[in-house]
Amino acid sequence: MMKRFPKSILIALPIALGIAFAQATPDESPCAVVVKSGKGSQVIPPQGKVQVHFPDNAAVACGSMVITHEEPFWIKGSDLTLVKIAPHSFVEVPKFKSSLWHLYRGELLVSAPPGISTQTWSTPNSESEFKGGVAWIQYDATGRKSTVACFNRTFEFKNKFNGDAKQTVSAGEMSKLSITAEQVLPSQPVVMAPESVASTVKMLGLPKEDTDELVSIVKRVYDDRSKSLVSEVTEWDHLDEQKEQNRAPASVPAKKVHSPIDVKEADFVNDMLKAHLYGEDEPTGPSRAPASVGQKQKISDTEKTRQEQKLKQETKRIEKEIDRLNPDQAE
Repeated sequence: MMKRFPKSILIALPIALGIAFAQATPDESPCAVVVKSGKGSQVIPPQGKVQVHFPDNAAVACGSMVITHEEPFWIKGSDLTLVKIAPHSFVEVPKFKSSLWHLYRGELLVSAPPGISTQTWSTPNSESEFKGGVAWIQYDATGRKSTVACFNRTFEFKNKFNGDAKQTVSAGEMSKLSITAEQVLPSQPVVMAPESVASTVKMLGLPKEDTDELVSIVKRVYDDRSKSLVSEVTEWDHLDEQKEQNRAPASVPAKKVHSPIDVKEADFVNDMLKAHLYGEDEPTGPSRAPASVGQKQKISDTEKTRQEQKLKQETKRIEKEIDRLNPDQAE
């Protein structure tokens, strides 16, 4: 015979279940666990008390606020995303079934397997699409500046207030964005310098081997970009040489013959040519001595012949004048 429960129990059971479901709201479900706690860190869940003590694998509810003070604080999401938060930072964990993270202040290093769903990392003035890999994000609340750096995958970085204003930050690159009342100040992605990586991630409390790995990643990218740039410059030089060759005639150029030229002799010959062309109205220039004894003799003979011809012409002219003035021959 089936046992009957008292009516009071049947009434109380649904009420108890309703209270239990009401207390376990989606945002209170654990979305992450604590991997490494830091002194002065706080986790503020959507409901309930503020957490300041964190045993191993302490749950972090969806939608919680994480505030760090003196030391870094690491949490691991249910999708295996590892977030290493630096001191003096303020981060909001995604709400239930959401992939939107918020960084309101400070900096963090996020790493995740390449196969994860796309996450959106938001700062007060930017949004970035993260699809796995390793990336560093910072928001400077004083300067209102967002900075992102990627280590082994691409990162889409955009202005939060203009979805069309975006850029792709590739592995080994860093980019910045600041928005003031006067203007938007974006920067183009630039390759990170390997020597600056260690100081950039110093506040995150990374093990030495992790820091060394990040430095080596950036160094490889830096070296590859440098080699690529050298190769491009060399190719440009080669193309310039090719253009010069294409401008040259098709035939084989003759060899250049370097023969000595006597400047004085050349000037003297030039003067003689002018005298031959222009006669008495020739342009005059300073007389120059020839370069050798043989040349002196030639120049002297030429001058003598010239003077003789001039004398003959002058004689003929005078004879004509005399004939014209002769009374016997006058009409």
